[in-house]
Amino acid sequence: MPIFSKKKDPTEVIQELIKRLDDVRFNLSLHKRRLEAKIKSYFRRNKAPPGALLVGWKTSDVLLSAIESSVISLQTAMMMSEVGNAIKEAVGEKSLGKAGEVLRQLMNTLNDIRLSLHQMVNIQSQMVNIAQGMNENIEGLLQEVMGSAEHIAPDVLESIGAEFLQEIKASDPELYNSLSDEIKRKFSSEEEK
Repeated sequence: MPIFSKKKDPTEVIQELIKRLDDVRFNLSLHKRRLEAKIKSYFRRNKAPPGALLVGWKTSDVLLSAIESSVISLQTAMMMSEVGNAIKEAVGEKSLGKAGEVLRQLMNTLNDIRLSLHQMVNIQSQMVNIAQGMNENIEGLLQEVMGSAEHIAPDVLESIGAEFLQEIKASDPELYNSLSDEIKRKFSSEEEK
């Protein structure tokens, strides 16, 4: 079924897609926060968190970034569509002389933009459908990813741990300072070694 039907305004379609992505983003950010809390609890006990938790956190982080960039793209598309509609409304069908020709060229450009918007929104719609499918079983999907953590090289897990430590260093310096030197060394980035 095509995203744009003759009955639906593109802005309505885009708003619907944004709403669907917002639902996915909300659920995914909740799951990411739960994983962060679990990882921090290991760090508070001066223990290295299991690789599965680190992989789940990183996967959540990457998916969340992709969804957020899709929302931004859709918001940009909506603004472009609204500008195009406002210009069309302002121009109307009555134009005079040279001004009319300039406005016709502008209208042609807007039509080209509208086609590009349709293509972009169609691609984003596919992303929304994928994200919504993930949303229905986000816990299961991330558990599956986390289950495969044993096949991930230790240096990759250390890199993810180092990234998490950098976030803790910025967001929770008290926790970071309470970590043992052993934990900091285990998950230190290459520049610090």
